[in-house]
Amino acid sequence: MHKRVLAAILLAMLTITGCSPEAGAEASGEPTSLSSTSGDSNSTPSSESNPGPTQESALPTTDLTCEQAIAAAAAVAPDAVNNDEVFESLVACSTAAEWIAGIQGSPAVFGVTSIPDADLPIYLQTVCYDQYLQSPVCMDAKAQGLL
Repeated sequence: MHKRVLAAILLAMLTITGCSPEAGAEASGEPTSLSSTSGDSNSTPSSESNPGPTQESALPTTDLTCEQAIAAAAAVAPDAVNNDEVFESLVACSTAAEWIAGIQGSPAVFGVTSIPDADLPIYLQTVCYDQYLQSPVCMDAKAQGLL
C-alpha cells in the first residue's frame, strides 16, 4: 500500500475519532515546523484590533494555479510523501469545489485510481486541520458544511 494512502487513512481515522496530534508532533509526515507555528488550538481567538500573528500567516504561499498545484501533488512518486504539495493545493485553489474537481480528476494525489463522491468529506477532513483550516479551500468547505 502506498505511504500516502496509509497517511491519509490514519489521519482520517484520527479526524473521525476526534483525536489530533499534539502541537509540535509530526502527523503523516508533516514537517514539525509547520505544526509548531499553528499556535495553541485551545486558545480563544482575540477580538483586539491588533491581534498577534494568525494561523493564516503559517500557510505556504504559492504562485501555482489550482490545476498546477494538484498536478504537482499527483506527480510525486507513489512511494514518496506529498504532503507539502497537497497542502500547497489548498492555498492555490480558491474553493472547495475547485479542489474537489481537481483531486477527482487526478486521484493519484492520494495514491488511488478514483475518488467516489461519498468519500469526499473524508478527504477534506484529512487535509483541513491546524493552520490549513485558514486556507481558501478549507474555509469554503467549512462555510458549506462539508467540514
